[in-house]
This record gives sequence, C-alpha cells and structure tokens, in this order.
Amino acid sequence: MSILFHNKGQIVQLSNDTISYVMEVVDGKYLVHRYFGRKIRNYRGTGNPPLYFKRGYNTEHDSSVENISFDDFPFEYPVGGHGDFRIPAFAITQEDGITFCEPVFKSWSVVSGKPKLQGMPQIRVNENESETLEVICEDDRAGIRLFLYYTIFENYGIVLRHQKVENYGKQTVFLQNIQSMSLELPAEEYELMTLYGTHAKEANMQRFPIHYGGVQKTESVRGGSSSPQHQPFFAALKPETNECSGEVWAAHLVYSGNFLAQVEKDQFGNVRAQIGIHPDSFKWELKPGDTFASPEAVLNYSNTGLNGMRHNFHWLYQQHLIPKRFEEKIRPVLLNSWESMYYDVTMEKIDEQADLAKAAGIELFVLDDGWFRKGNDSRSSMGDWICNEQKLPGGIAAVADAIHKKGLQFGLWFEPEAVSEDSELLRQHPDWALHILGGYQSVKGRHEYLLDLSREDVREYLFKTLDFYLKNGKINYIKWDMNRPLTDVNSACLGVQQKEEISHRYVLGLYDILERITEKYPDVLIEGCSSGGARFDPGMLYYVPQNWTSDNTDAFDRATIQRGYSLLYPQITMGGSRKYCSESSDRKKYFSGCKISGSKII
Repeated sequence: MSILFHNKGQIVQLSNDTISYVMEVVDGKYLVHRYFGRKIRNYRGTGNPPLYFKRGYNTEHDSSVENISFDDFPFEYPVGGHGDFRIPAFAITQEDGITFCEPVFKSWSVVSGKPKLQGMPQIRVNENESETLEVICEDDRAGIRLFLYYTIFENYGIVLRHQKVENYGKQTVFLQNIQSMSLELPAEEYELMTLYGTHAKEANMQRFPIHYGGVQKTESVRGGSSSPQHQPFFAALKPETNECSGEVWAAHLVYSGNFLAQVEKDQFGNVRAQIGIHPDSFKWELKPGDTFASPEAVLNYSNTGLNGMRHNFHWLYQQHLIPKRFEEKIRPVLLNSWESMYYDVTMEKIDEQADLAKAAGIELFVLDDGWFRKGNDSRSSMGDWICNEQKLPGGIAAVADAIHKKGLQFGLWFEPEAVSEDSELLRQHPDWALHILGGYQSVKGRHEYLLDLSREDVREYLFKTLDFYLKNGKINYIKWDMNRPLTDVNSACLGVQQKEEISHRYVLGLYDILERITEKYPDVLIEGCSSGGARFDPGMLYYVPQNWTSDNTDAFDRATIQRGYSLLYPQITMGGSRKYCSESSDRKKYFSGCKISGSKII
C-alpha cells in the first residue's frame, strides 16, 4: 500500500495491490475527486479529466479552469450554496443565521493506522497493515475546520471514510449535515442495488437503473435501530455486472441509527453518491472548541462482481470489526425457550426442555422473555428486571445452576432499552422515558416505551442492572433485544437548541452501555436482536459478534433472507434457526423454533 503525492503535492494517490483513489487540489483551494477504481500506476492528469465550455444559465467563478462549472465539478466533499446545486455532503448554520459555508483546502498528511473514533464503533486496524490520509479544509469566516479521513489497507478493495468538524471560532454554529462519505462517479450507465424488507422478510435485493430526474435514496428515520426496511448500504454497479464479473462501488455505514444513502445523476450524466447520518432528523450544536465526528463508512470496490464485493466485506467484518476473541470462535448450538413457553416460564418446563436439549447435543440453553414478568403477557415489569421467584424459585442464579449441572451453558434474554407503563421504574422516574413535553400522549410499541439513553443516569441504571446478573459468572450468553422503533423523540434534560441531537445521542448512549459491558465481561457471548433483523448493522457487530437474522424461521424464506445478508456479512455473524422435525409430539413441542448459530446444525 502507498499514499503518494504528485504534481508538487497537488495530487494524492492512495493505492494498494487492488485499488487506487485519487484527489487533486485545484487553484490551491478546491479539493476534487479524480478517480476510484482498479489499481493504476500513477495518476498524471489523464483518464478523462472534465472539459468545460461556456454554458448559459450558469454561475461564474475565479478559477484557472476555463469555463468552470461548479454544477458538475467533481468536488470531493461538496457543500451547497455556491453554484453546486446537487446533493451536499456538509452544511452548517452560523450563529447569525447564515447557512452558507465554504471549507477550502489547507493541507494533507499521512498517518499510520487511523484515528480512533471516540464513543462509536469503528473498523479496527493495525498500523503495519494500513495508512490514513488526513485532509484539512477550513472556513475562516465560520471558524470551521473540517478533517477528512481516508484509510487504505495493504490488500483488498476497501477505503474507510469518516469526517470530523471542529469549531475553532468564537461563535456557536449548528451542524445540519455531515455525510460520512461522498463519491463522484464519471458519466456512464450504472444500476443501483439496495436491500429492502420488513419484519420477517428482511434483506431483499433490488436493482434498478440510476436515472436522470431526481435523487434516488434509501433511508431510515426509525431512530435507535437501522431498521428492517432498509439496510444502511448501497451499491452502484455497471449494468453488465453479475456475481462473478463487472464493477461494483458499494458503501456501508457503521452505525445503528437514522441514516441516508442517496445517489444523484446530474444533467450531464455524472453520478454523486453519499451515505451518512440522516440530515432530516439531525442538528448538532457546536460551541467554540467543540468537535463532532461522523460515523465511519466502508467504501468497497470490486471488479470481480458481487462476489468480490462480498469477499471484501466478509474479510473486513470478521477480521477487523467483530470482537477479536470471537473472530474464529465456533458459536454454540442453542435452544431458546420462547416458542415453547412464551411468557409462562416455570422450573419444571425449563428442566424438561434442558434435558431434551442435552440429549440432542445442544450446548446452550437460553431463557427468553417471561422470567421477570408479573403475569404471562408483555404488559408489565419491563425495566424493573427483578426475577419473579413465584415462577422461578431461587431466581436466575438457581436456573443457571440447574442448567450448568446438566452440562449446558446458560443464556438470558434482556430488552434493556424498553420500559413498561406498569413498572416500578417508570413510576419512580417518569422522565426517564422518551416523551414529548406539554401533555402529548406517548406512543407505545409492544405495550412499552423506550428509555432515554441520552441520559447518563439511565445508562448507569442499565449498566448496573446487567452487571448485577453478570457478575457472578453464571451467565454465558445474553440475547439483547429491541422490539420497536423510536417515537416521541424528546428528552427532558436537553435544552431547546439540542432537541434534534436526541436520536444520535440515543445511539451513542446505546454504544456506551455496550462498550462498558463488553469491556467488563469480554467472554460473554452477546447476540443482537431487534424483532429479528431490525438492527443487523455493522455498528452493532462491533460490540456483539452475531445477530439474530430474522424472526422468520421458514427454511425457504430464510434462504432468501440470508442470501441477501450474505452480500455484506460473514456467515459466522448470522444467528440461524430451523424447525425440529420428528414424530415425537414432545420434540415438536419443545424444539419448534430451536435456534442454531455458527457452523453447527441440529
């Protein structure tokens, strides 16, 4: 790998054995994109640089490029308001209400490894296998310094992207938009591929031409889960691209909240593609001295079709994203109690089910919902997390001991982010739930509200709750569920100017709890779940090495769902399941919905 500068430092080229990425500084201030694709030796300004002619209905700019048009100039990280009318990657509002900004190039330099993203998931790298280009742009009038980061590996068609903005001025500014990645593609024919779906029908692949006449986008504004409706991913492909041949430019966001992925084909046929936090539900107050970093985006190029894209993602996520201790670790075959007991859990049923599981060669017994409920439904007790000892005498410790005596590992279900209206927690702390002030009725999902993870006291409560159950070492596995989208996105402890920060602060709060738990209990296997695949994204896989892929356990449907996910995720990250088929009515009863993970099958 190498990061080389040409033309007296005005051109930079990132290359490895597979790819090259090229940028140029024009007139000492405009950072423009020149190339991203299969490896080239040295960029010399050839390869179809744009040629301009005098156009009507256009803007004029002081530049050495004759007849320059900002309306199709390939800006590396574009802003609006100065003649580029396509989708912008960055926007602020200054304290005096001005919405214009113009960060111009100041410098670039090479660093080994890559900067750490504080409080967010990220691809892990080793200094000897990667290099990072840091580009600095500034708007002195606004007091804004913009850092653009590009990390390239020794092999593989991957470039990691993220941005950081710093307020070095004297006024407060409001960040309105900061996309994690913007990419310019030359005027050719492309198709767009996305993964869409719904609950129990996730990760359906669709592919259609990128056309003139508007922005084509895939997005989620469902809050603290990336959603089953749309994966935070897109790929631009040549029309002839198939599984094993053809070019692919793909992007995937390492984030678990509101996102926007969009492409625009301009009037001259050029394509601009972006992915990042959704700007429609985002604003961030930056006081003097403050900084803000975008989530990381994975930019993936393949000239060997979808299979080449798949191999790049799989290598990256298994070797550099999921917790290192689980990178090659075979996952245990598990039996989950849910579909045989639902909420009506008893020690007798657990004993019988665990004996059958042991006889079948299952390695892990998971006690799902119901163990803390006052009754046998979903209307109470969420958030209290106190074991109902009328159902389970001796509590969770007694259940764990009984399971371990049978030679099985023990796992427990939690939905830490949710709270029931009928709970001691909400009665004692009504302001701990997300809610709109002023008398509006809060919206329930599965009879529950969501806790405000932007609050430190809420996060501390959840950490202590999980810590209480994990500290005796009897729990080997946690199923971390999340069964509804965010609504009533408002916090009682944030001021008026920070209301639009809450969705992102919720996600940061989630990451904070997961970071603390996984750091203290690194050997506990955590499986992510959100009504199946509603939060199956790279952000969660940084903390949890596998995700429950879908609540749909039909074998035919699962083949389609897991084929879609396999474009992005290695098999080891996908929790799978099958129905147990037997003439025994007992086995049908106790093993319907039995889950399998990793490479083992019952």
